[in-house]
Amino acid sequence: MPKSILLFSGGLDSILAAKILEKNDIKVLAITFDSPFFSINNAKIWSKKLGLDLKIINFSNEIISLIKNPPSGFGKNLNPCIDCHASMIKKAGEIMEKENFDFISTGEVVGERPFSQTRQSLERVEKNSEYVGKVLRPLSAKLLPETEAEKFITRDKLYDISGRGREKQFSLAKEFGIKDYPGPGGGCLLTEEGFCNKLNNLMQKKVNFDENDLALLKIGRHFYLGKESQLILGRNKEENKDLKTKTQKGDLFFDSKALAMPCAILRISKKDLENAEAIKQESREKIISFSKKGLQNPRIDFL
Repeated sequence: MPKSILLFSGGLDSILAAKILEKNDIKVLAITFDSPFFSINNAKIWSKKLGLDLKIINFSNEIISLIKNPPSGFGKNLNPCIDCHASMIKKAGEIMEKENFDFISTGEVVGERPFSQTRQSLERVEKNSEYVGKVLRPLSAKLLPETEAEKFITRDKLYDISGRGREKQFSLAKEFGIKDYPGPGGGCLLTEEGFCNKLNNLMQKKVNFDENDLALLKIGRHFYLGKESQLILGRNKEENKDLKTKTQKGDLFFDSKALAMPCAILRISKKDLENAEAIKQESREKIISFSKKGLQNPRIDFL
């Protein structure tokens, strides 16, 4: 039986790609890429529903490197989609060779994304991945050059879906009996303007940011003090609780016992140690400014 590695996000396109392959007696190993910018929950849920084996790959270091220096540039926001997809396919290719699979599949659709899924972009992705001819895109294969993978599945069993409309995918889902699938949208935070504004600020203020910094970007109000120090305030009870779980060695934490005040993480940079007391005082003032009005000289001690 032929075997394919499938890049699997758990979105409708990748679900349909899996069903097309299985319908044609091709064994599928789904792989999904875990990073601070993309949730793998749908991949976990739908691989289980479809009975797929799922391999989770930590992609954090790769995507952080790409947003710092994207060879092919960004899309509308800070999404280095062409280089990201190429890197994912390259990793899939390495697994393919190591575990003796026959080809790589994706749920990509020609013209569905204006930056990364034009025909030219898809060809560039494949070239940059170093696996030219080994990538099959079942939903749009009839619109693309024939690949080596098509010796395992004939072209008449593949599709010619293109564009941003989803009617053909919805119809195909109905044909396969797929219901309650995730709605449209990439789900990647790097395509969201609000998050990317925060990320831009972080990149400008702190060159050597890490996964913990990126996890913190998803919650709270963010302020930069001194040269490179950070203050993050919780915006509600849930974020106050979440902040405490994201503290790391060296952080100062203000635990608000009263719900009228935000919890806070103060991360003082080594570059700001000489001004640490001034930064602490400025942080206290920020916390007070976002506290319930009427509090009289609240005591704010960092732990």
